Amino acid sequence: MEINLSETKDIVKKESTKNKIWIGPVLGFNAWNDRINGKYIDPLTELLTNEQTSNSVSLGLALGKQISPKIVLNASVNYYSRKRSSTYEINLPYSTVDEISAGDDFENHFQHSLPTSLGNISTELILARSKNSSVQNNENVSLDLSLDNIMKIISIPLTVQFFVKEAGKGLYFETGIINEFILKNEIADI
Repeated sequence: MEINLSETKDIVKKESTKNKIWIGPVLGFNAWNDRINGKYIDPLTELLTNEQTSNSVSLGLALGKQISPKIVLNASVNYYSRKRSSTYEINLPYSTVDEISAGDDFENHFQHSLPTSLGNISTELILARSKNSSVQNNENVSLDLSLDNIMKIISIPLTVQFFVKEAGKGLYFETGIINEFILKNEIADI
């Protein structure tokens, strides 16, 4: 009797790269370093004493698709807020002639319009002084005024990653665009 054993070969199918899709959460940290370039003129620059943009966290959802062994497309939708605070030091002449009596104190109302990069902010400033105050008519009064610019933004980055070896491993180069939509943009004076 003759037994003939044929060689068995495992057939390995190559995994299709075109069907690899993943989805997941995105958590980011935004550290801002604002620089003004060009010919932007802020009429209050000489009055500006401090300006700071707070760091923020972004949250979102990402989608990725591998389109070849070395190329991956990524898209995400992220939400974040941005707060920029500016402090100005202003000297105003205080008029005792235009004062309004407010009980034990006197008040002086100033209407002013502050130019900002987002437009003018019109507000009413009320200064109060006590009856025992030594402020003279038209004496300059020094004030600290702060403005907060608060923005809420949806960001949609679209990127392409090119991996040197294979997708998901090692060194890669990335390029893309970021689309941002401002949901809220307000300025408040403090």
